[in-house]
Amino acid sequence: FATLKISTSPSLAAGLIDSLEYLTGYPYGCVEQTMSRFLPTVLVKQALDKLQIKNDKIEKELPKQVEDGLTRLYAFQHGDGGWGWWESDDSIPYETAYVLDGLLQAKKAGYQVDENVIKRATQFLRQPLVDTNDYDLKVYLAYVLAEAGQGDPALARAMIDKQDKMSLNSRALLALLLKSVGEEARAKEIVTALENIAVESTQTAYWREADALRRRWEYFISNGRTTATVLRAILALDPQSRLVAKTVRYLMQNRLGGYWRTTQETAQTIIALTDYLAQSGELNTTYSYEVFVDGKSVIKQAVARENLAQQQSVTLNVAPGDHAIRIVKRGEGRLYFATAQQYYIATETVGAAKSLDGPIVSREYLDPKTNKPLTSFKVGDIVRVKLTVDAPRESWYIMITDPLPAGFEAINYSLATSGIEPGGERFYWSRPDLRDNRAVFFTTYLWKGKHTYAYLIRATTSGTFRALPAEVTPMYEPEVWGRSASVNVVVK
Repeated sequence: FATLKISTSPSLAAGLIDSLEYLTGYPYGCVEQTMSRFLPTVLVKQALDKLQIKNDKIEKELPKQVEDGLTRLYAFQHGDGGWGWWESDDSIPYETAYVLDGLLQAKKAGYQVDENVIKRATQFLRQPLVDTNDYDLKVYLAYVLAEAGQGDPALARAMIDKQDKMSLNSRALLALLLKSVGEEARAKEIVTALENIAVESTQTAYWREADALRRRWEYFISNGRTTATVLRAILALDPQSRLVAKTVRYLMQNRLGGYWRTTQETAQTIIALTDYLAQSGELNTTYSYEVFVDGKSVIKQAVARENLAQQQSVTLNVAPGDHAIRIVKRGEGRLYFATAQQYYIATETVGAAKSLDGPIVSREYLDPKTNKPLTSFKVGDIVRVKLTVDAPRESWYIMITDPLPAGFEAINYSLATSGIEPGGERFYWSRPDLRDNRAVFFTTYLWKGKHTYAYLIRATTSGTFRALPAEVTPMYEPEVWGRSASVNVVVK
């Protein structure tokens, strides 16, 4: 069976509020997601205040979101002043800069941020800024330190001639950096050059990273995220550009039912669109619209200033066959809409599979004493679950999710929290997260080759149960994935 959700937003403000739901509801809380959860909400709230638009949900929930987010980020800051992906891994300069940027934005929005946390983070970033010859990293660190009041105009100017070593995302950040240190003319030159290489159609415009740069997943690079950053630069330096409306249209058309590919892409896109919202003037409008499915009216709204930030949605059961969705708008104004279909397949088993360059994943249930495969279980048995991930290439920010068979509960994990490559040259850090219905492992960096993860479960209930496949995917590269086969389990 299938359901179809149709959402309509009478303004960009309503569309952004809809997208915030995805971030606030995301079930995991690494450093990036913690920052991406509350910072966009802070900026959207700031924009709504300037436009004198109220949203009761944001007004009520934001103070606790900010408090919880700041508390978690303070706890995750390492002794050297930096942050990693989680609380106990190594500090990562790019991740640290992302958190510091968010803390500075929250401070500008009027929230109280611990000054000592900011001071320690800025001190941590100074040395990587000097040491690195990676210009994607260097320009981002310089940009964030400039936001912290430590701009270096000489360094910013020196990087203008290094643009061939940068992603398009970094070139847009360089333009914003140059503007912040008083080099607006040079910044406009970079924006003009970026405008000239837009991938443009009659309706949309976006920016496409070179394949080699797009694979730099440690920096969250993607075409959607780059397009959002370029939009920010254009709005700051060439707000009357004809590409602004086209870029906004592209970003809104590329939502996945109201949000974007990843938490990082969603957060950065919301931030860029919030900048646009503050300048666009699209809120000064009145119109009406109606949505029909197979000739039947399912959503109807007369849009005025009072409800511009109110999204409408409906979820329908969808029978097999063709269906017609028609949207009718009367009057001047811009209506945004998103659709999402969810469906389930009736099947006894699911086979192992992977994307073109995804990992091969297998799962075994073993006797924890002998390490031999188990074929039968009884209530009270302790079972060792072993997941093997054969990665065809290096990957960043990996999430390994193993659904438990109903009738079992996770009780412990026997995985050492780091793994060493044969030869002892490199290591990875992994964070286990055991939940009622699944075990999840987060690994910051995974090199090419085989890796194993293991934990213990206990059979608690008799019966016949199915375990869905274990799945492995880089969190910021969701098109790449691998899964094991499903399995049927009998507990006596």
